[in-house]
Amino acid sequence: MLEHYIKILELNNLGRCLAKVIVNIAYGLLLSKKPTMRQIALYLPVEGQKQSRVNRVWRFFHKVHISQKDFTRAFIETIPKIVRNRYVIIDYTSLKGYDITLFIAFMPYRGRSIPFYGRVLRLKDLDNLVYRSKNEFLELCMDEVLEMVPFKAVVIGDREFGTHRFLTYLEGKGVEYVIRMAKNRVVNESGMNVEVGKLSIGKHYVQWRGLSFYIGKRDNPKKKDRLWIVAYSKGLVSRNSLHIALIYLKRFQYEQPKG
Repeated sequence: MLEHYIKILELNNLGRCLAKVIVNIAYGLLLSKKPTMRQIALYLPVEGQKQSRVNRVWRFFHKVHISQKDFTRAFIETIPKIVRNRYVIIDYTSLKGYDITLFIAFMPYRGRSIPFYGRVLRLKDLDNLVYRSKNEFLELCMDEVLEMVPFKAVVIGDREFGTHRFLTYLEGKGVEYVIRMAKNRVVNESGMNVEVGKLSIGKHYVQWRGLSFYIGKRDNPKKKDRLWIVAYSKGLVSRNSLHIALIYLKRFQYEQPKG
């Protein structure tokens, strides 16, 4: 099986030796309990003592000269058939005490998630007009993510991504999505304006400032006094609100790593 992925990378203009190393690293990362060099080394599909395998991983990350973007492209080519889904989870993470926000994209796999893309937004980047806005930064990140993944992605995100501009961006790209909505968001259903928090449990077809999509509303099994209100694209219309909620649940996998 690994030989198949090595050949894929060779077709992407990587030498066989480097392609083999990348596939082995990706395989070790997929099976490891957490993304540390020792854990990856533990699952490398190669012969040798434990320390020699650790040394191999260390040499790769410290000695191999390959851009992050090229490595990500090569890595991501090896995992779609193993992951066997087309979900991409997106999230922002802020570093406490620093004026830094990280945009990260993941793929869910076996109850956890594999990060495959990250980009840093610094406060000074906005002050110095490196990006005109956080929205521009987000769209740049998404352009790169969508270019990288070798499948038509279903994007999963929390409330901070449930903005009119971002949903318009996804619709314009023809990208399917499952995005949580703020409960005070006002939409139009059957000619009536209503806050999404006041919609009944189930599936609703709504319009919002020129956009049309579905909203699925379900009880939150983790917290009985709360609801999940999730917007999803028309391409997922065959799913009922429970199925949509289960898709959205995948977002929590990156917050709950195994081991």
